[in-house]
Amino acid sequence: MELALLPPSLRVVDVLESPDHLILHLQDQRQACPCPQCGQVSQRLHSRYLRTPRDTALGDRSVILELQVRRFRCVNASCPRATFAETWPEWLDARVQRTTRLAGLQRAVGLALGGEAGHRLLGQLQSTTSPDTLLRLIRSQGIPEPPCPRVLGVDDFCFRRGRTYGTILIDLERHQVVDVLPDRQANTLAEWLKGHPGIEIISRDGYGDYARGAAIGAPEAQQIADRFHLVKNLRDVAEQWLKRMRPHLVQPKTPPPVPLAAPVARPFQQDAQPTTSAARVSRAVKRRANRRALYERAAELHAQGYTVAATARLTGVGRSTLQDWFKQGHFPERATRVGALTPFVGFVLERMNSPEVTGQQIYDELVAQGYPGRRSNVYELLEWLRQGHLPPAAADHQRAAGETNLQPSKKFSAKRGAWWFIQIPEKLSRTAREGLGLLHASVEASGEVYRLIQEFAQLLRTQPTDAAAQLTAWLDQASTSTVVELQRFASGIHKDAAAVLGAMTSPWSNGQVEGQVTRVKLLKRQMYGRAKFDLLRARILLA
Repeated sequence: MELALLPPSLRVVDVLESPDHLILHLQDQRQACPCPQCGQVSQRLHSRYLRTPRDTALGDRSVILELQVRRFRCVNASCPRATFAETWPEWLDARVQRTTRLAGLQRAVGLALGGEAGHRLLGQLQSTTSPDTLLRLIRSQGIPEPPCPRVLGVDDFCFRRGRTYGTILIDLERHQVVDVLPDRQANTLAEWLKGHPGIEIISRDGYGDYARGAAIGAPEAQQIADRFHLVKNLRDVAEQWLKRMRPHLVQPKTPPPVPLAAPVARPFQQDAQPTTSAARVSRAVKRRANRRALYERAAELHAQGYTVAATARLTGVGRSTLQDWFKQGHFPERATRVGALTPFVGFVLERMNSPEVTGQQIYDELVAQGYPGRRSNVYELLEWLRQGHLPPAAADHQRAAGETNLQPSKKFSAKRGAWWFIQIPEKLSRTAREGLGLLHASVEASGEVYRLIQEFAQLLRTQPTDAAAQLTAWLDQASTSTVVELQRFASGIHKDAAAVLGAMTSPWSNGQVEGQVTRVKLLKRQMYGRAKFDLLRARILLA
């Protein structure tokens, strides 16, 4: 019996079958074999031994090969090799217990899924091996050297967020990952660029070491700042400014509900449990107290001269959160959403002072006044008041009503408002237009901030022919603005003006690089963050 799946010189002499696997007994039919050292053909047999490699499955049964291997004597007296074994280099490597076909399948599964998940899938394919072997197969595969790119995309990704970062390099013309670097230092990027001459354009984000590394390693290449990060930084400017303007981020109150003549019957499946409300309120109060303690600890460290990074390590609070806290200068309450019950808090507080009034009676009276919500919310409000606290939404409602002549009924967050500032005006919803109109009427600098942000975003979108002149004029206006966030943004643009101008005139961007970074995040999560750099690099470049 001869199979096309085997080398031509091999013959199947016997087949043993079982429900789970097949055992194929193989022999080579050649009369002589060449010495791998000197090439001299020899027929002098020295000995035989048995190899039992595994092959890819046939149907639902695994395949084990029992291969009789002959060892020959080398007849060349000057050859340093006395004996040698017959080989099949395209089918079975020396000292390996799997065929190249099976190794290729296992390596492909390992690249796609990693060790543990690949091990589970290969078990279903009757080609199982251990997770460690899969990782060893990935590491043993050579990584081919790709052609030197003409247009290079550079971006970072985190090994551990906020702690350690690597760099991914993309050929933007071929949409292909070129290499992965173990850090994001300027010297590392510069050395790589020096070893790959011929790069004409480098698209990168605004990280300073990338700018320095590109200038050192490829001084003739044009640098282009990534438009995505520029727009993101612009949105951050709007968000930071709006956070300072937080008391003004309100919308006019809707017309008050018309009181009903009599309570409306409202069926409920079951009454709210006071114990459930009490536990929920207690947890909320405890969370706020813990957050307040963290804030006070962070403020104390900041006052002692600790950096934001050091404070983050000591408190466990993220650096961006700490930066927001320090900019506001006071304990930031959670942003809240005003509910249907919030305007009635004063009435509930007044009625609960009467000893004979029950929660059900208060609920019925609220319904008579137009309250459309659930009875369980009334019980929860009563529990807040019994414990001596105002619910966060009610406290914000009361505070905002005292600070402005507007009667707020709904808030929008700084993050939501920041999106309104960078969106195309024609695509804004009615709610967004009303919110911007209220903000412009309430805050004097709002119109200036909105205009400057829109002008910069428009330069990135339209890429006008006179972008250089318009960018210079914009920087002059932003630098002399009364808004400190715009001044800082303009200062950063000044330092990287050539690359920013490239973003306003070149079609290249880091868009596809961001997609590759997302793919890297997927691979990292498959590996649970336990892989070394060489394995992660192999999977990024080969998978």
